[in-house]
Amino acid sequence: MQVTIEASNGTVAFQRAERHQFHYLAGDKALTPFISVVGSLDSINQALASLTYTGRKDWFGNDTIRISANDGSETDTKLRASATIAVVVNPVNDVLRVVLPQLTQDGSLQTLEDTALDISGIHLEDIDLPENQGLRVTLQAQHGIVSAVDQNVTNNSFQGSIHAVN
Repeated sequence: MQVTIEASNGTVAFQRAERHQFHYLAGDKALTPFISVVGSLDSINQALASLTYTGRKDWFGNDTIRISANDGSETDTKLRASATIAVVVNPVNDVLRVVLPQLTQDGSLQTLEDTALDISGIHLEDIDLPENQGLRVTLQAQHGIVSAVDQNVTNNSFQGSIHAVN
């Protein structure tokens, strides 16, 4: 018996694949969008009972898992069967990240006393933040003064879209 499993926008895998007695024709034990295996009905059913699906990173929407089986010759359509599973991947609010510039080995920036330190390269990342959604950024220093060269900064705070604040 041959079974093929395919996901359009994600990957499929069998949990505990090493326990199953079949041969991979395509795909492998890792997450892949396409798996094709040959084996006995019992071993394939055991594997199908442990099938997992994972959507692509940072992707959400409607997906389809297609399963097709063949228990004989490629030309005899009576010996083939197929089914589809609709999958809805709901969005999650990904974490907003502050990306810092290159730091020294001890994780700091260094400057001399009474000397301004130009800090460039800080930016924000949020894969699912809508383009027009506003952010408020506040700059603070534990010892010293933070200033920004921008006319829209008030009390060390500014706001705008992610592109505007970057």
